[in-house]
Amino acid sequence: MILESLYDPSPARHWLTTNGGRLLSDAEVVELKVRRAVGQSWLLPVPWSKSGTVVVGLSPHFPDAHPKFFLPREGRKGQVIPHVGLEDGFICTLPPGIEIDPAAPVAVIKELLAKAEALVNKTYTPDEWIGEVETELGGYWTINPAFNIHHFLDGIPKSVAMALIPMNEESSIFRPSTLQSANLKANKHITLCVICPRASLKQLLLDPAAWLRDSGALASAITSLFELFSGGGIPIKASELSFFIFCETSRGPVLLPAKLKSKVRLKGHSPEEVLASVSHKLLTEGLLRGLAEDCSTQRLMRRSQGTESEVISHLRVAIIGCGSLGGFVADLLARAAISRFLLIDPERLKVENLPRHVCGYHLVGQAKARALKWHLGQILPDVEAQDVVADFRDDTAIRAIQDFSADITLVAIGETNADLTAARFGQAGLIRSPVFAWAEPGLAAGHIVYLPTGDSTGLVDLFDDKDGLYKHRIIARPDERQLQEKGCQTTYLPFSGMDMAGLSTVVARRILTLAGNPPIARKIYRYSGPGLENHDEL
Repeated sequence: MILESLYDPSPARHWLTTNGGRLLSDAEVVELKVRRAVGQSWLLPVPWSKSGTVVVGLSPHFPDAHPKFFLPREGRKGQVIPHVGLEDGFICTLPPGIEIDPAAPVAVIKELLAKAEALVNKTYTPDEWIGEVETELGGYWTINPAFNIHHFLDGIPKSVAMALIPMNEESSIFRPSTLQSANLKANKHITLCVICPRASLKQLLLDPAAWLRDSGALASAITSLFELFSGGGIPIKASELSFFIFCETSRGPVLLPAKLKSKVRLKGHSPEEVLASVSHKLLTEGLLRGLAEDCSTQRLMRRSQGTESEVISHLRVAIIGCGSLGGFVADLLARAAISRFLLIDPERLKVENLPRHVCGYHLVGQAKARALKWHLGQILPDVEAQDVVADFRDDTAIRAIQDFSADITLVAIGETNADLTAARFGQAGLIRSPVFAWAEPGLAAGHIVYLPTGDSTGLVDLFDDKDGLYKHRIIARPDERQLQEKGCQTTYLPFSGMDMAGLSTVVARRILTLAGNPPIARKIYRYSGPGLENHDEL
């Protein structure tokens, strides 16, 4: 309703009505298998669909969000398979870069209808067809050691225990070493793994149940299943059977999971009886498609348009100081595609740290470096973080720094003597491309200093000899404010976690810029103002 107060969708509804469209009832939507949450669904006659109609779904956020288009079930045969969902008939009519004008809802519908028509009417050559299929499959499924497997059970994602049974042990996809006896003994749910050659992709996608039933892959997989269990003397307990169909494509193998809609009895039956039962279920019930969630950073970052994730994902970042600033910056860098971290900090996470730390209460008492490592692993599963619970000046930390060989190092300690020592390490080449970042009391300003590896100037000339204070500070006498912060953290909140996250965003962006194109000279940046909106390069 809020959006309707900003943009009026009634002209679009009027246009649909005057062009022969009508609003579908809930029962009709279910019957058409339009399962996505699309808000209002309109049946619109069109000359380019074999069924003569298309379903236009207006999101609850329309016209601030794109409409979606569906082909009725009876009109899907013969349509462009790469662009039509096999389950719900959804037409992919929203290529990246398309713009939307919420003030012109009719124009949006017309434009996207035209794109849908072009997709449906396009005549593909066999090579183009396979190419489109591979592009579509590759956008959603890949093979990666970190993928999580879920299967739909009554529409609810459910993780299941699986025994992987390869159709062909000579395949490069699976090796016998993947078949652990523990997986076989706890065979609550068995997944048969079959391989679909590239030449059979079209047949598979047109009717996956028929391909599985008629290609011979099913018989071979069931035979392998019984041979494996009988050879190990392990009884088959499972009654739930599902499939991994590995499609061979020019871009590498792609995973398509599916399961039978009803259980099949395996215990006490012969391979021939199981094959006959499964074949009958495939013929009468079909398959229920599942999801394979590839959580690799490379796959997830591919969805981010305009980023340099492919360039920065290989960077190695060391963080000395895993407190408020270091923790938030590590979090942001992980979300930006950095997956290799060295985390160094001798302290433990305390309750008074929580308002301004990325880690939560459940990690209180853990070493900050170890807690941050755990936190990063919860963001993306392929983050590789090494934690060192020690002062960076200790021998163990120095050896870890040398072995890690970071592309850039964030020093987020905020203590003058420690920073000066880290700068000397940078001069000696022990620390690669150090970036020093700290906040003034009350977050009156944030400062970033970059030193190229081996820089001879260091930080010394940036501090007054008399009192050791930073020359470019905003607050004249910060020592009084610092004492107030350090002594009363449990009752006094000088700035919030939101403020720290704001500074961390600035620092993380600067780190990515410097790492992507390392300057040959020292760089000094200052951010000041209530929201750090003032930026100076000093």
